[in-house]
Amino acid sequence: MDFQEVLLVFYFSIAGSSLGILSGLAPGIHVNTLAILLVSLYGPIQTSMSWICGPIGADTTLFPILISALIVSAAVVHSFVDFVPSVFLGAPDESQVLSVLPGHRLLLDGKGLDAIRSAAFGSLVGALVALILIVPLKFLMGPPISLYDLISPSIPFVLVSIMILLIISEREDAFVRALIDARDGSVDKCGPIVSIVPPIPINGDPVRMSGHMSHSWSHIKQLSNSFGTWEIRVKDPCPSGFVTVSGVWRTIRRRWRTKLLAASIMFISGTLGYVVLNARLPGHQLFCGFGDTPLFPLLTGLFGLPTLLFSLTPRRIPEQESSSTGKLEMLPALKGAAIGGFVGWFPGVTSTSGSVIGCLLSNDRGTDPHTSARRFITIVSSVGTSATVFSLAALAIIGKGRSGAMVAIKNIIGKDGTEALASPISPELSLLLFSVLISAAIGYVATLWLGGSLGGRLAGVDLRRYTFAIIGVLVVLSVVFNGIAGLLILGTSLLLGLIPPLVGVSRVHLTGCLLIPVAIFFFGFEPIILGLVGG
Repeated sequence: MDFQEVLLVFYFSIAGSSLGILSGLAPGIHVNTLAILLVSLYGPIQTSMSWICGPIGADTTLFPILISALIVSAAVVHSFVDFVPSVFLGAPDESQVLSVLPGHRLLLDGKGLDAIRSAAFGSLVGALVALILIVPLKFLMGPPISLYDLISPSIPFVLVSIMILLIISEREDAFVRALIDARDGSVDKCGPIVSIVPPIPINGDPVRMSGHMSHSWSHIKQLSNSFGTWEIRVKDPCPSGFVTVSGVWRTIRRRWRTKLLAASIMFISGTLGYVVLNARLPGHQLFCGFGDTPLFPLLTGLFGLPTLLFSLTPRRIPEQESSSTGKLEMLPALKGAAIGGFVGWFPGVTSTSGSVIGCLLSNDRGTDPHTSARRFITIVSSVGTSATVFSLAALAIIGKGRSGAMVAIKNIIGKDGTEALASPISPELSLLLFSVLISAAIGYVATLWLGGSLGGRLAGVDLRRYTFAIIGVLVVLSVVFNGIAGLLILGTSLLLGLIPPLVGVSRVHLTGCLLIPVAIFFFGFEPIILGLVGG
């Protein structure tokens, strides 16, 4: 490894960082899209590189590492910058969906810069911690200790535990059903009068209310008055018409409704993911596309398009404070980096799932809302960036691509390049880690600059045209990559992706589209399933 190689990696890291900034600012477009394009165009790019690098005598065997540095730096910078549209545009990347509400809370209070600073700080700490730990992990997870070989049999059980944890973590339904139990009370006929005192449903408290009783053969009837319609439990026979009901309030909270919905959404998304990844879909024979990457329309429909569609409502960004007053805290960033290491190593576990786990471990009770929001954002951003770097470690140590960008790098460098990364002293890995360091510095500065610049310029601007353009690009790319089948995947996954916010549960359960297929693979159930469906 000489100075010329380091200089070329530096230049390609800057170019990749520029691509990462562009993809990070475009809501709904993931860095994996760039990786897919670069892999598809690797032949022409390699020819162009020969033309450019030939005069300076660059070794052609270095070209795969240079393209890999381009992809790594784009992925790292994207993990920094993608928080900016999640705050200002309301359309986050999949890994940032959890941070939208805290970010908007600060934005609406004029503290958008606090949100941006917290995100940039969390991402920077996550990247640096991952960089520091890669060399120790190389000896711990790989030879001579080979800890990964010991823990790999537990992977499917870990995936199932994560799915259960995500379902259990779903908050309780906020809806409380109130009804009047008049079975030990009375229902008396009265004139056409109604109650004049607003009802206050408190479980076990006595209640007396007048109104119109609907006729029904059921033991549960309805009483309507100027304050609404109330369910009444009565004994038969019961008069109808205008009545006065005496009884007690019964309030019922639907504690398991959201968890059952979450489990259903995770199962359906897992089924969809398995079908998309394993079946030949209709329309494939008409036009199959150029990329054959079904994950792109699947994840775009589940996470990208729904968020973009929900952000189409007219809104104005308030004026933002020109300086940040929030305190940056190291502990949430370190916590996010630790969770990011877990995400980077286990297949199918996304940054969103890891962020949920990290937030379950955080305790912000008693803190003011702004401090809690900043800590939350710091954890989420640290998880996303550290997971990106740790996925590079997984590729270098065990030869496994845990993200779309790392799979693209594995395809570019080939078997020999993957083995070179895994060698005890690897110049190739050193060059890629140098690229991570450069891109982390660029990502940190770019995030702060873009956040400060956009915060002052977007006040009062209607962003719907921009959002419509992004939606159009995503639809076109789905067709280009996967043809007619891609459009079918996009439409089906979009319908499923719209359900969580409409029924009041978190989008994180849509990650079942990856968790369930991966768990099926590691459990060895694929032959059984294919046999049942005649595959």
